[in-house]
Amino acid sequence: MEKYNIEHYTNPELSYHNSLLDKLKVGHLIYNIRQQRIVLVDTAVLEEILEYENKKEKTSEPNFVPLYLTHEWLVNVFNFEAKHMDTNGITVYTSDRNGMKVHGQRGQFFVGVIIREKINSKGWKGTHASKPPICFVNELMDYCFLLKRDMITFNEYDLAQINMLMKYNL
Repeated sequence: MEKYNIEHYTNPELSYHNSLLDKLKVGHLIYNIRQQRIVLVDTAVLEEILEYENKKEKTSEPNFVPLYLTHEWLVNVFNFEAKHMDTNGITVYTSDRNGMKVHGQRGQFFVGVIIREKINSKGWKGTHASKPPICFVNELMDYCFLLKRDMITFNEYDLAQINMLMKYNL
């Protein structure tokens, strides 16, 4: 297991460079570089990722990469409704399916909730507030389940439609 790295908090994408296996579950979507298409994660895909990550010498490029979350994914695949708010300079995406909100600002996406934590350290008292970032499609699927108890699943027909729709947006 990799030690905690503060850079993974400030830049969550860095944690995906070393290990994909601990971030994916069966049913998530991932891009297969060899086949040049989006595939569903199953046990065979997880096994292939495990074999690649356990190699001591990584002479080749990985076969799978995570899918970055974009406006097209939110609107076209997950059926979020986009509404731009000029006062805050953000776009609020609201799910038609479960009411979950995602905030988009300058190409980055955040969960539409604020997490506040009380801090009492060495005489300093206060609160820390943050919005969790969403970098990848699999993270959005996880947040939908954790916050709204909505398990998003895809079948082969859905996957074919997504591949046709997202062919030019990858």
